Amino acid sequence: MCLFNDCPHPATLPSMKCTFHKGRGKCRMPDCHNQVYARKLCVRHGGKKICLRPHCTAHARGNAFCLKHGGVAKRRTCEVDGCVKLA
Repeated sequence: MCLFNDCPHPATLPSMKCTFHKGRGKCRMPDCHNQVYARKLCVRHGGKKICLRPHCTAHARGNAFCLKHGGVAKRRTCEVDGCVKLA
C-alpha cells in the first residue's frame, strides 16, 4: 500500500507511493506519513501558518490572522457588475 496515511491505493516500486501521490512529498518529521503542505512539513507539524493573535491556534489566512481575527479569505468574485458569486 501507499505510504501516505489512509491511502488505499497500491504503491509502485521503488517509491512506495501510489500513482496519485507519486509527485507529493512526505512530512520530514519522524514517523509522520502525512503529505507535505509547505517547508517540507504537513499541516499538523507546522506547514501552515498559525494566526498571530495571542492564544489563537487557528490557521492564518490572507493577512497573517485567521478569519475570526481579521484574516482575509483569498477568494475572487465574479467581475460582472452586480454579481456577488465566487469566480
